[in-house]
Amino acid sequence: MSPELLEIFAQDAEKAIAVLEALSVNGNLGALDDKDNQSYTITVHGMKGSLATIGEKELSETAYKLEKAGRARDSAVILAETPAFLDGLRSVVKKVKPPQAGGDNNFEEDSEYLSAQLRLIYSAALQYDGKSVKNSLTLLKSKSWTQNTNELLSFINISLLHSDFAEIAETAEAYLSVGFGLNFGF
Repeated sequence: MSPELLEIFAQDAEKAIAVLEALSVNGNLGALDDKDNQSYTITVHGMKGSLATIGEKELSETAYKLEKAGRARDSAVILAETPAFLDGLRSVVKKVKPPQAGGDNNFEEDSEYLSAQLRLIYSAALQYDGKSVKNSLTLLKSKSWTQNTNELLSFINISLLHSDFAEIAETAEAYLSVGFGLNFGF
């Protein structure tokens, strides 16, 4: 399984976890209104396919069971199964999420090298040259970066997977024009 696919899965799963946790925090998981029930059902449906894709068959089957419970408004199943599903989903995310080199922002990174590669990424994106963007990302990922820079590189990588060259160019340009150490909040 490609690291890029696992990274996208982890991001999607983290969003799903946030949705399900928010619905659980309200204390109304067993009595969801129409809007929240729809959100719940859509969220577990999305995880069903994603989990199957990465080989998590058992958790995918649980997601399917929860999807059916959401459609049937079966609050007993939703209440009984959602906490364990959330725990399983968190565990899978922890397992597949790539480690972040330079997990803090308290060391000095090679800003000249980063800047040079981001300029290459920017130029390549304007020319729809995915191979050159990927080459620069590979070179950048071989070094240690702050958490903020790792998030930037991850965002560019995901944009490349979606062939969103405009987003890649805008992101690189914004990072270069504002300066380093900016928290993009990806």
